[in-house]
Amino acid sequence: MIIFKIFILITLVVTLASCIQAAELPEPRGNYPIGITYLSFTDQDRPEIFTSDPTDNREITVKAWYPAEPVENAKLA
Repeated sequence: MIIFKIFILITLVVTLASCIQAAELPEPRGNYPIGITYLSFTDQDRPEIFTSDPTDNREITVKAWYPAEPVENAKLA
């Protein structure tokens, strides 16, 4: 019986976790231009445990917003 309860609990947690969406940041507003870039990093010391490829390493993608230089006729954020 305890195994059944644990199974139901795990199923419920996984189902709820799959329904949650990632938080969306609002679009930048203001009088100053901004730049946006995506950076991708790979940790060569840590294997990726969620793929079947044994040579796969952990990766993370970062979205960076930064102050940009003024550009003539550029659309402001």
